[in-house]
Amino acid sequence: MFKQNVVFVIGAGASREYDFPLGSHLKDEIASATRFRFDHGTSRLSSGSPELLDHIRRHVAGDLSRSNDYTKAANVLAGAIPSFISIDEALHYVSESPEAVEVGKIAIVEQILKAERGSALAFDTRTGRPGQLPDGWIAEFFSMAIAGVQRKELHSIFEHVTFINFNYDRAIEQYLYWALQERASAGANEAKEIVDGLNMLRPYGSIGRFSPNYGDQFAFGTTAHFDPFSRLDALGTYTDQKPMHDLKAMSAALLDAKMILILGFGYHPSNVDVIKVNGFPYNGAIIGSALGVHHTNHSVITGQLTQNLKMTVDTVELTAMKAAELLQQFRPRILRWLQ
Repeated sequence: MFKQNVVFVIGAGASREYDFPLGSHLKDEIASATRFRFDHGTSRLSSGSPELLDHIRRHVAGDLSRSNDYTKAANVLAGAIPSFISIDEALHYVSESPEAVEVGKIAIVEQILKAERGSALAFDTRTGRPGQLPDGWIAEFFSMAIAGVQRKELHSIFEHVTFINFNYDRAIEQYLYWALQERASAGANEAKEIVDGLNMLRPYGSIGRFSPNYGDQFAFGTTAHFDPFSRLDALGTYTDQKPMHDLKAMSAALLDAKMILILGFGYHPSNVDVIKVNGFPYNGAIIGSALGVHHTNHSVITGQLTQNLKMTVDTVELTAMKAAELLQQFRPRILRWLQ
């Protein structure tokens, strides 16, 4: 059980453990979806996502000129994407075009829902619930959170945990909702109440609130019909002027944490700069997974983190491990530190 405050910073590599695509694959899929081409002299689509085009046409209510504005802007975005390391940076590049940004964001919704349906946490259509819960970092996290706990304390196992989740998906909520029932004897309503109470900060928002009800428009990987334009306000990128999270709440959570665990993070400078505090320096420890990040970059990353967190002592440790492996190997240290 976590008896001291801890912050988990979650990147795309963490969701990758549950068969979600990395950011490089996501941007390629969005580039393909937004590259609209039509058969010569017709409105028949030859490339691009027909679902995305249908959403655009519904949104403009048959206004051909506005529809063309969106498809032209989408092609600008599609052309720009290969030159950038993430869809967020590509959206930053085209941010002077509201249409390009909107198409990019609804393409994110479409692709993340597709990824949720293809993930290891997807619903089994025959039962309306996921299959056997897989291993991975969330399983390791749940095991740590419930260690040494009595059943009567179940509601409090996450009270010292804050997530700073850079992912748009709802993998954490989906896993914990079902794990609480299958592995901790929680009822459905109790599990939903606990998951709803998670301290989840999302710098870039999500594709929608979490609903455990299969078939609901907010369900994990839903195929229910809804207007993705209605969710634009729930999605952001680092180029947006209005942050998708409470800056004061993030700073407070970081400053109050005895330990910060960074899992599956790519350490892109624009994302690292989100992890910062105001006022006092952070005096805890930081352990981060850095699988795929060349060791020559570690000193730059740790320097950026210590600067953003105003740390006076370098207590940042990066290790070339997956998120789950980090939690496995560092478990004794983490639990002792957070007792």
